[in-house]
Amino acid sequence: MRRWSGQVPLSTAFHQLLKGLTTQQLNNSTTQRLNDSTVITMPFQYRGDIAHADIAFDAWGETLEELFKEAAEATMQVMVEDLTAVRPLEAVDIFVEQEDEEMLLFDFLNEFIFYKDARRLLLLPARLSIVQLEDGAGYTLQATLQGEEIEVGRHRLNTDVKAVTMLRFSVARAAKGWRATVVLDV
Repeated sequence: MRRWSGQVPLSTAFHQLLKGLTTQQLNNSTTQRLNDSTVITMPFQYRGDIAHADIAFDAWGETLEELFKEAAEATMQVMVEDLTAVRPLEAVDIFVEQEDEEMLLFDFLNEFIFYKDARRLLLLPARLSIVQLEDGAGYTLQATLQGEEIEVGRHRLNTDVKAVTMLRFSVARAAKGWRATVVLDV
């Protein structure tokens, strides 16, 4: 198994994954170099050990909202090399209701893919609220997604994500918040 260095640009990691290389599970020190002096820690890791024709990742956050935001960014990072190139020129409000956290995240992530395919929009979560229903029979999510239409000359695209799959899909409480495993059909 190969391990991606925490200092390798994410695009290199995607190219390695797409060539069929696998990785051992990365830890919380996964980083991306933005320029010569800035390195950020990403609260998600890509998993080559789950699916070889798809792209899998783990995401985590202290709250459900943080987990959903990080999973959305990881999903979009699969499609767009540099998320900072996505300007907040358009806003889309969404409402999702589901029986549990797992299906709520599943539907939420598929919204990003839907808007990319239907309206050619690259979106990121700007505002996100998750509320458990009073009777405990589910959750609602309200979010404002912001972004812009795809400009091929300006947005360096990685690979096209077709859908979120149920393969090994999970959302669970963790020692320090929440953790999810997501597999994307590419």
